[in-house]
Amino acid sequence: MQSFAVYAKKLNIYSKLEYISVSFSTQLSYVALDLLAISGILGDLELDNNIIKGLGPFDILYGNIGKLPILIEFNNQLNPKHLITICN
Repeated sequence: MQSFAVYAKKLNIYSKLEYISVSFSTQLSYVALDLLAISGILGDLELDNNIIKGLGPFDILYGNIGKLPILIEFNNQLNPKHLITICN
């Protein structure tokens, strides 16, 4: 993550970021948003209340981080073929 953040910060010097598009599982949402923050993408996250559903296992949110548009595609489903047994 640190290497990604270093390169992202350098790229921000040479090119203006116009939008963000990310895709992750909901279990990784905090890590994904933290990675954006340590890469220099800061500001309040304001999401639209409309969630686009029904596109396979993905739902889509959109909004802004500060003034930067963001599109978040997230998978909120578990694979039923991989059952995890916690207790017998």
